[in-house]
Amino acid sequence: MKKVFLYSFGFVLALGMIACSSDTDTKEVATASTANTESTASTPTPTTNPADNKPDYIRRAEELPRTSVDFSSDEFDFGQVKQGEKVYHKYTFTNTGSEDLVITYIRTSCGCTTPEYSEEPVKPGEEGYVDVEFDSSGKKDTQMKTITVFGNFEGQPNRALKLRGEVVTD
Repeated sequence: MKKVFLYSFGFVLALGMIACSSDTDTKEVATASTANTESTASTPTPTTNPADNKPDYIRRAEELPRTSVDFSSDEFDFGQVKQGEKVYHKYTFTNTGSEDLVITYIRTSCGCTTPEYSEEPVKPGEEGYVDVEFDSSGKKDTQMKTITVFGNFEGQPNRALKLRGEVVTD
């Protein structure tokens, strides 16, 4: 009986770890100096520079000149959707600084959330975007997802965007 319990507990624990293992989607782009020559088709794994113990995407963002940005909104409530539906939202921003804005990395809090964004540097005064697709398959009840955008932002190297709503089942 103990073995059955231990095996069952181990199975449930492993299943929980597998379900959460894809909780982070990431996408990385080239820096301003290489934006026109590097391909961004693959999603590289971020590496850490042992000298400063920072991930490369933060170090690259810190190496670029800082600029300010104004997001039209950093939160979106999609209301209620039926389980299995996809939700799309475009977060727009304006580069209000005097330097090009470069997004170096995007991390999402769940594998169900997929970002697309302005991959070319956004010139001062111009608008950029972060498009997000949320797939409600397998989800239910209240959902709150975070999309963390890393770049050469004035102040800190990231901005958090929020996506929330409720997934209802039939």
